[in-house]
Amino acid sequence: MNHGYSFSPAAKRRDLWWLSLFLICAFPLSGEGQNGDRKGEVQQENWRQWNVPEAPVLSPEEALASFQIASGFRIELAASEPSVVDPVAMAWDEEGRLWVVEMRSYMPDVAGNGETDPVGQIGVLEDLNGDGFYETRHTFLDRLINPRAISIVEGGVLVGEPPNLWYCQDFDGDHRCDRRTRVSHYGTDDPDHVEHTDNGLVRALDNWIYNSKSSRKFRFDLVEGKPHLIDAPTAFRGQWGIVQDDLGRLHYNHNSTWILADPLPTELLLANPWCGRTIGQPARAGQTVIPDPSTWPVRINPGINRGYQGPMLRADGRLKRNTAASGVAILRSDRWGPDWNGRAFVPEAAGNLVAAFEVQENGTGLRGRQMVWEHPEYGQQAFVASTDERFRPVDAKLGPDGHLYIIDMYRGIIQHRQFVTSYLRKQIEERGLAEPVGLGRIWRVVPEKNDSSPADTVAHLSLLQSMEGQVAALSDSNGWIRDTAQRLLVESASPAVVPLLKPILGDEEAFLTARVHSLRTLAGLGQLNSADLITVLSSSSPELRRIGCQVLAELTTPDSDWQNCIPALITPQSGESRIDTLHRVIALSAMKENEVALEGLFSILRDHGDSPHIRLAALSQWDDYQVERLSRFLSTDFANEDFSGFLSLVNEVTRSALYKDPNALPLILEMIGELDSLDLRFSAVVAGIDFAFQQKRWNPPALSEIPPTLTRGDLPEALSVACQKIVAKLLISKSEKETLRPWTEQERRWAKSGARAFASSCSSCHGSGGQGLPGLGPSLQGSEWLLGEEDVPIRIILDGLTGPITVDGEVWDLTMPGHRENPKMTDTEISALLTWIRRQWGHGADPVSPKTVQRVREKTADRKQPWTAELLREGSR
Repeated sequence: MNHGYSFSPAAKRRDLWWLSLFLICAFPLSGEGQNGDRKGEVQQENWRQWNVPEAPVLSPEEALASFQIASGFRIELAASEPSVVDPVAMAWDEEGRLWVVEMRSYMPDVAGNGETDPVGQIGVLEDLNGDGFYETRHTFLDRLINPRAISIVEGGVLVGEPPNLWYCQDFDGDHRCDRRTRVSHYGTDDPDHVEHTDNGLVRALDNWIYNSKSSRKFRFDLVEGKPHLIDAPTAFRGQWGIVQDDLGRLHYNHNSTWILADPLPTELLLANPWCGRTIGQPARAGQTVIPDPSTWPVRINPGINRGYQGPMLRADGRLKRNTAASGVAILRSDRWGPDWNGRAFVPEAAGNLVAAFEVQENGTGLRGRQMVWEHPEYGQQAFVASTDERFRPVDAKLGPDGHLYIIDMYRGIIQHRQFVTSYLRKQIEERGLAEPVGLGRIWRVVPEKNDSSPADTVAHLSLLQSMEGQVAALSDSNGWIRDTAQRLLVESASPAVVPLLKPILGDEEAFLTARVHSLRTLAGLGQLNSADLITVLSSSSPELRRIGCQVLAELTTPDSDWQNCIPALITPQSGESRIDTLHRVIALSAMKENEVALEGLFSILRDHGDSPHIRLAALSQWDDYQVERLSRFLSTDFANEDFSGFLSLVNEVTRSALYKDPNALPLILEMIGELDSLDLRFSAVVAGIDFAFQQKRWNPPALSEIPPTLTRGDLPEALSVACQKIVAKLLISKSEKETLRPWTEQERRWAKSGARAFASSCSSCHGSGGQGLPGLGPSLQGSEWLLGEEDVPIRIILDGLTGPITVDGEVWDLTMPGHRENPKMTDTEISALLTWIRRQWGHGADPVSPKTVQRVREKTADRKQPWTAELLREGSR
């Protein structure tokens, strides 16, 4: 079938040329905010070779004419200035009112003067005449500093304004906040840290509220009229924006990555911190869905921060690859026809476009391709593209009418001052892009043959006004309606809805989405029993069975009894896929002390243990049980096991046990001491121990004597050599701990300053524990670039580092800018930061003095380019 589009070719190799702090993060920069500049750096003014179109300020009506959109669609204005100003986030309530977060102090000029002024607002927009345009505005909340997130909750709204998460209530219905209650810390303590801090506040299918650029999730409730927020850890996700699909799988991105997703049940896989990539298993979150970073704009785009770098612009001056991707929307709606249901959309503000993607399941993951359309001048274009340089789409949402809405900050400057280069600043000044500010639009994309009307939306919204209507709304074809109905039913905490929901679970004729939402609503209400889950687990729908396994694992506690569900979990369904099996494994493994469930689990492992994902699923529920499971595998009951993947499982359980508690080493060695030297389980455990010793971030225990297991005389030669290597490391480890030089009082004072600097400036890319964050910065734990010759990290801080470079076996192709010219990066400050980091996470490296920094600064004063790994190893300039 011809849909009128083609797919872009796959990119050869992703060149990640976006700003990322590789080893050491920068302190906040004062002055003119050109943090990307380096003394002597050549930023070629390549834009002068092109006839760059002017960028006049267009009225909303004029801006409509600047859009070039995929065939079969049109774009409409939903709201504009003065009703909406500098919008960055939005959400609708059950009445259909649009709540807009306005970051009004963002980049008032190229230097960012006044950026922390308390002028941010939350506006409530209404379409009173039903024509699709929000003509009425109410200012709900003002005097905010860089607000960035909003979520509709029971009795009010949550508003993210770092460092605060507010619960805001309107008691008299005048659309004005009457009470604001701080319910949690949110984001960074510095309100000027705009690009890299928490945002999102998206309520997902599992009734948790998730964030981007964050490893926190929330549950909100009103208890006797008072706000109550539960805060729990989760996977670190994304940079700006987050969304779910119909099965509750989260999608997000970074500025240079179109879409990342969690195709596996990430929250359950995180139950055991000591599995996944930490021990060499598959990742539990953050799978790249769209590997090709290509962009397809319809105008020249040299006004980007690093357009002088080769990979960024095409020969004609158009943006070549994403650099300002922000937010993801999924069209969970049939309003555009069945082919469009489930497709994803990502705004790209630097390219003045919104890209569309087709996403499908691919084994245990998700994979997608960008959709492009023919263009008479440029050959191909994105789904929505504009010739107006001031069109700055920063997020997109699915609306109550089932159509796509685009948040447009509408301004000349979109790059934050902390990263602006002279290359970009010169263009801003020459082409008059700094002014005006204080504009903003919200656009709606609909099919050209749109058979829906505002009256239809009103009818759907009316369902949300009663309990019976909310139950009916769980079958709506629009995901926004279903999500809102589920939220309202869970918030009601009414047992009266239970008999209305339970029949839907077993209705094989009902929509899958209705059954999924009914299941999650009952779970949120705490009204599920084993009979309900047996019904779900016996369904012909594999997707519903997956959600049932997730719910069962979430509800399983040491005191719970789901014995009756085990037969449905043990027996595979016809045509079951690998990801279906993975869910059964998680549910059975969650019943940690149930012997029937455990035997059923072992039976599945015998058939599917060759899959790393299946082993990950089993191990994910065994936190605190690693040594116990290992003892089973080493018992005589498993002496004759030879199924594919068994020895890998033994190895991985050993790794997990040692990561959980290094002091388990003597016990593990004692357990294998009774095995025959030719028993392959002996070798698998030793290999697991050796893996732990090879990890720089793992700290072995100090033993009083060499375990006799490692010095047995009957070991085969290769195994004996492996054991002797472990013995040598045991002794070395103990010796190093005894010779660690304590800090002097002066060094201790430096370290305290360095700790504060790391927490405020470095942790957003490298993690609060220095463990690294996917797509942002590698681990600092045990880093040879940090702990070796002290000149090396100093050089990296001063002059930067460009990839490719390998850290813990992973290749990072990023560029960290140098900070030689940063007035806050004094010799003392660099000394303090390095002194602290070089003694964290088990490190034992010596402090770094300011005089050493001064010496290196002077020695490399004429350096003009970032370092490479090769040059650093050579010690040359």
